[in-house]
Amino acid sequence: MAIETLNMKTVPLTRVLKQVKLQLKSEDYTPVIVIGKSGIGKTESMAELARELGIGFKELRLSHYQESDLVGLPYIEEGKTKHAETDLLPDSNDPNQGILLLDEITSSQKSMRSAVYQLMDSSRKLGQYVLPKRWLIVCCGNGPDDGGDFRGIEPALMSRGRCMRVEEDLEAWKDWAIKNGVHPIVVAFLSFQREDLHVIDLDRPNDMIACPRNWVKLSTQLTNMEKMEGGIITDEEDLEFAACSCVGMRCGPHFVSLYRYNKAVINVEDVLAGKVSVDAIDNVDSEVMYIVVQNLVKAVKDVLNMGKVSDYFSKEAVDKVVNATRWIIGVGKRNRLDFAIMAFQDLGSHVDDFARLIIDDRFSEACPEFDDFAADNAVIFQKR
Repeated sequence: MAIETLNMKTVPLTRVLKQVKLQLKSEDYTPVIVIGKSGIGKTESMAELARELGIGFKELRLSHYQESDLVGLPYIEEGKTKHAETDLLPDSNDPNQGILLLDEITSSQKSMRSAVYQLMDSSRKLGQYVLPKRWLIVCCGNGPDDGGDFRGIEPALMSRGRCMRVEEDLEAWKDWAIKNGVHPIVVAFLSFQREDLHVIDLDRPNDMIACPRNWVKLSTQLTNMEKMEGGIITDEEDLEFAACSCVGMRCGPHFVSLYRYNKAVINVEDVLAGKVSVDAIDNVDSEVMYIVVQNLVKAVKDVLNMGKVSDYFSKEAVDKVVNATRWIIGVGKRNRLDFAIMAFQDLGSHVDDFARLIIDDRFSEACPEFDDFAADNAVIFQKR
């Protein structure tokens, strides 16, 4: 009988990835079952981990197939029925490491879950097929209240692996988002409305779910629309349609409200050039400050990326980051310490080149006040 409720300890996705990485490095191929909400990055994170480690990766969405697809097409040889090896699974003779991601395990047919059970058994066999010994099985699926299709999961299958219940992790997502160029206003909005990273609106069961995957879709839509308009989106109907079609009717209008503030945001290019006095923030609302911080984080990231040759930063890049640093320190001295700390935490945690630059002698000589500010606010170096 399938289990219809799941009672497990919940951990951040980053912790699950750490455990999977440890297993692979230890040559421990005990299967892993990861259960969590739709769209929080379970599948994408496993693929990214495989790329990071330089190992093989195959993804199979179980709800799209039947057991016969895995067993392979039958044929007769010397009067015996055999099955051709399917290309859906790794080559049995592969000597290298890899991750076999079996996605949508909890929404697949019972017959498919039975096939997976066989692969997860100690023999690692399915009919004539044998899973290569250095491939790790990772099953992903949704729980009963996670906004996805849940048909259950058998106790026998769960007993064959390590079961982990994952939750969304805003700081881990911000780290990925900033490094991968997600629109700064999307990052700003979720810094301000942290609870909206993943929202299932029970009053609108057929509406779009706000989740990390769909926030990235909105980011792409915004970037494309701004390119078409040559700047900030001015047609609010188009903007609201884009937002609601990506993250739903609950979060979409709230996002549009924040985006409107972008028209009044301080120009970060002027901050980098040292042309903006910190006095400019005196009458700036908190909502706008979230946008300013994320725009500045992205601008510093871009400046360092363009101004770097190997591990050496150009004088222009150093000068611009020094100007930004002084301005952020000034923000902290104008009763906006929380935003100054947020800016430095995001730069230190999510922009690797900033962490390298602040130990450069040229930066230290040009901006000695940073060391004093950091000493007085050691929290900026604490991982959130």
